[in-house]
Amino acid sequence: MKSVLSRQWSLARSLSPRFLSFALAASALLAAQARAQDALAPAANSTQDANSPDSKQDAKQDDVQARVRYLVAGANGAKARNLPDAGAQTVLDLAAGSVVAVYRERAGWSEVEAPGGFQVWVFGEYVKPTSEVGVLEVAASGVNQRPTASSGAEAYPLKPTLTRGARVRFVKRQDETKPLAEDWIQVYSAPGTRAWVANGELTALASGQDGAKLWAKAIVEATQRPAVAVPGASLALAAAKSGAKTDGKDAANPADSKSDDKTVKAAPDKAREMIRTADKKLDGERARLKTGESPDFASVRKLYEEAVLYAGADKDLGDTLKNRLAEVDTLADAYALRQEMESKLAETEAAKRDRDRKVKEAAAVKDVFAGRFDARGWVEKVTFAGQSTSYRVRYGGEVVAEIVCNSGRYDLDVFLNHDVGVNGLELRRAQPGATGIATQPRVIDARRIEVISGRASR
Repeated sequence: MKSVLSRQWSLARSLSPRFLSFALAASALLAAQARAQDALAPAANSTQDANSPDSKQDAKQDDVQARVRYLVAGANGAKARNLPDAGAQTVLDLAAGSVVAVYRERAGWSEVEAPGGFQVWVFGEYVKPTSEVGVLEVAASGVNQRPTASSGAEAYPLKPTLTRGARVRFVKRQDETKPLAEDWIQVYSAPGTRAWVANGELTALASGQDGAKLWAKAIVEATQRPAVAVPGASLALAAAKSGAKTDGKDAANPADSKSDDKTVKAAPDKAREMIRTADKKLDGERARLKTGESPDFASVRKLYEEAVLYAGADKDLGDTLKNRLAEVDTLADAYALRQEMESKLAETEAAKRDRDRKVKEAAAVKDVFAGRFDARGWVEKVTFAGQSTSYRVRYGGEVVAEIVCNSGRYDLDVFLNHDVGVNGLELRRAQPGATGIATQPRVIDARRIEVISGRASR
């Protein structure tokens, strides 16, 4: 990306001043139009995109992936960027030892989530102040979270977009002289937002460290950041309630903001309500796990993280959320480990069956009797407690058939420990087990038995 921008700048410098002025004016106009559509365009496209096969596939992958593992920033820290490119925009400087949740890797880069979010920009028209100090509410759907205060191509937004009603914590404004709705606002991104970090800047957890506990602790610590009052928020909130214009007072002055003691105290009640909802969801996912269905722990975790925004500095709520987040991550990691083990077991069984098939195929090529008999192998006598005696034909270490002689023509004891070929009527097909290996061999009523070797099997 850096090289592309360099070439574009070199081209721009080579243009005539008159053409360059025209280009700059056109660029400004396009940026304004893009900014105006920053919330509307994604929202309008959301229905179409949600119905497309690619979007459905991406959503399915997001559900399945959940969180892969935890890593920490290296000794020199790390930079989270909006794209997997060294020339991309930085959205957060991670201190050494900072934990991140890794979702996937791509060409030397890891897609990560940071506890507390990344520092992103949204346009003020698409957020509105709340009665809680330092918290803004998203007022539209599909609002982009951009790395810089711009709608240009260099400010490629982070994923996913913000949804209506989401709450984000304020960082700063670009220009406090403008009305809030006309300014770019920097906030901490919503839970679930992802950015990219170079693999070389990340390192594994130290021996004995628990990634889930580190993550839960970091989430709680992020909520304890000092709340920063939003300049212009009180005026905008008053105007929204009354429908009248503001009188121009300094909204940053605490004396002008009469809002909020009662409402801020009510925020923990909202957090408790959200925790109860998340607890019910967690119980439901546990039940799905017991019935063999695929649980969705990622959605449960998102509910708890949203509750963190309302908990504020309440220590009891903070401890509760920390424990819940650690519990969810432990369950998710255990489920992922079980899935991985089952996948490895299935791969091992498939490899074994493929190896056995190849051995049989190779033996059949060399076997001059191939295709001559319905079954061929060494005859053995098997007796189970409470059941009648059965005679089985074993070849290549595997039982290939059970033989009977309903006509009475052959005394099967005569053929014990001999290599024989059997032709006859198949009375029952093989009954395969769960892994595809025959647990009950096919049964053949012998009409003709031919001794191939009289030497006993060893």
